[in-house]
Amino acid sequence: MGKTIANKKDVNNKAGYVVKPIAVKDIEKEADFGTFKITRTRDCIAYTNYVGYSVITKPYTTTPEGKATELSLYAWLNYALEQKEYLEQHKDEKHADFDLTNGEWLEQIKIITEANLTKPCVVFTDVDYATDEALNHIKWLNDKTKQLQEAMTATPPEEDEKQNTEEFGRAVGDENLRNNLQLDNIEGD
Repeated sequence: MGKTIANKKDVNNKAGYVVKPIAVKDIEKEADFGTFKITRTRDCIAYTNYVGYSVITKPYTTTPEGKATELSLYAWLNYALEQKEYLEQHKDEKHADFDLTNGEWLEQIKIITEANLTKPCVVFTDVDYATDEALNHIKWLNDKTKQLQEAMTATPPEEDEKQNTEEFGRAVGDENLRNNLQLDNIEGD
């Protein structure tokens, strides 16, 4: 038998839920947006507002659909962090993608970030607001679930038999050509 690594009573199954503070030596980049700060380390990005509310997200955070795309909290915070310095330096220039100046776009980034990330801090200050937000979120989740179900149950388009036959013929011809070339190389040596 192999050697015992740990006894069941010694294992802390909740160890992965511990939030470790960010050490100054681990900070790769940090930006202060006035009412909040974004800090990036090798392992995470942290959002912290002026009252101390913090959100820490990892690079592999995904969308509600379970896809690791640019549409994630991590990607948004990283975008804001990376763009801040440039947008401040060129604040009076027109933004390349929007009908705004870079300074106006930076203000929009601040508003979007703060409005979405501070919602958990304020949502419970009013029971009606908290209920409405919960119901809206559940409705949104139900709509996404329906979209996912439709995508999963959709029948694939019918296959084109003629195209499949032609493709198979090309594949066989390519394979035969490769085999003949290999034989020529062996015989020529």
